[in-house]
Amino acid sequence: GPPIAIFHPVFARFLQLIRRDLRELEAHNCIPQTFVNSVHKFLLVSSKVYKKEHDRRHALEPILEELLAMDDAVANADRSCSDGQQSFRAQGQRLVSLLWELKNEIGAGGCCPVVQSSLSYRKYAVDPKRLPLLSISGIPVFTLAIAGPWLSVGGAFFGAEPMAQQLTDMVYIGFDPLHDDCLLQVANILFALKTCCRDLIHYYTTLEPNGHSSSFPRSACFPSQTSYPCGGNSVEFVYEDILVNRSASLKLPAKAVFKAKTTSLSDQRSIVVKFVRRYGGQVHRVLHAVNLAPELLYDGTDDPNAVDFGGLRMVVMAWVSGTTFGEHRGPKDRLQDLLNEALKTLGRDGWVHGDLRPPNVLVSSTENLQIIDFDWSGRDGEARYPLTLNDTLDWANGVRRGGVITHAHDQEMVKKLISN
Repeated sequence: GPPIAIFHPVFARFLQLIRRDLRELEAHNCIPQTFVNSVHKFLLVSSKVYKKEHDRRHALEPILEELLAMDDAVANADRSCSDGQQSFRAQGQRLVSLLWELKNEIGAGGCCPVVQSSLSYRKYAVDPKRLPLLSISGIPVFTLAIAGPWLSVGGAFFGAEPMAQQLTDMVYIGFDPLHDDCLLQVANILFALKTCCRDLIHYYTTLEPNGHSSSFPRSACFPSQTSYPCGGNSVEFVYEDILVNRSASLKLPAKAVFKAKTTSLSDQRSIVVKFVRRYGGQVHRVLHAVNLAPELLYDGTDDPNAVDFGGLRMVVMAWVSGTTFGEHRGPKDRLQDLLNEALKTLGRDGWVHGDLRPPNVLVSSTENLQIIDFDWSGRDGEARYPLTLNDTLDWANGVRRGGVITHAHDQEMVKKLISN
């Protein structure tokens, strides 16, 4: 599924906090010394070898309570429970902001604590007691997995279905007297977790009940961002649908692309909202200028003040009705001329698109052609294909993961479009 940071801002904030420069943290005393001292104790205890999982848990619980206010877990409806949690009272019941699972060592206990923490969240979220909460929230929760001297923080959220993603790698939490950075890194992660758990508690305590305990909030399936800046104003919108191929479960989108509609009565229009790590906004505008791409309304990758969703930025463009080039069954002579015009326009200014496959070329009912998906676009010979490129597709000769994108590649992809 798409990155969990787009569904609730608390996850994006956590990712921003843990990416802070350690030297800056130290120089400005951003983390209280008492907290750093407790983390130092946490590392010392985590470094030890324990005979049994119970012994490790018994040693860590007092320190985790000190660091993160962890307490005993509450049993789910099936009487299962996590190893621990940070709980509080809100919405008429006991809720959690953090679930944790522990194993004595990596590979011990018959189950990975990362997987187990995700499953613990699922049981927590689908408990019948949570049904009233599901009517107003996607139930965001942090997860903490510990295996021996290793730790990982994740996030979990109930969108179309429960989803869980790791927000950190497995981080070493053993004591190393020669490297202060190890202590600072763990302190930064745990302090960010403490801060964001506090944000979650505030979120839950200020939620407004809607009075319909059986209805699932459709808004939970969509990102939290519902506006974009335009000319000094803010344009509000509501999400309507998911636009891309879904995962094997048929519920979660494989990418973060959505159809939405602006809410202004004076200028109500359908739009496409997507969340990307990079975007060729200049290339998009070049083709829009010759009516070969939809209007680009906002490019967060080119806005220094854009909201950062864990490395993703929001891009907004006008909605285009039509079929994909592959689905179009009419004559293609005019479309071929328009594609050649697009190639000529790009080549003249030294631009490349990089992904001219049938799904990214739309044909309207009036036989107009609109090119979309400028995620990889950029300068000819400078822009590069992603390292995760699906090399099982029918690409132009010379296309490879991480390779440079050339005008010749675009030309060959257009030939493939026409011939197919």
